[in-house]
Amino acid sequence: SFPENFSFLGFDVSFYFLKLLNEGGNRFEPLMEGRKEKYFSRNFDFFKTGIESGYENSTLRLLEYRDFELKEVVYSR
Repeated sequence: SFPENFSFLGFDVSFYFLKLLNEGGNRFEPLMEGRKEKYFSRNFDFFKTGIESGYENSTLRLLEYRDFELKEVVYSR
């Protein structure tokens, strides 16, 4: 059987933030901005939303099964 979507999400988020923690310790936030990374089910590209605010992920990744393969859906804004 295939892993559930939640499994991919859990791996992607955990791997991304644990990698940042490893590189920057508990002051990893500045490393997030401008760092574009692709994982199984998510892409990450954070930007700071304001001086007194946090970060927001500006990417979206859509996947579909087509011809017995997992393929990325190309989209435009």
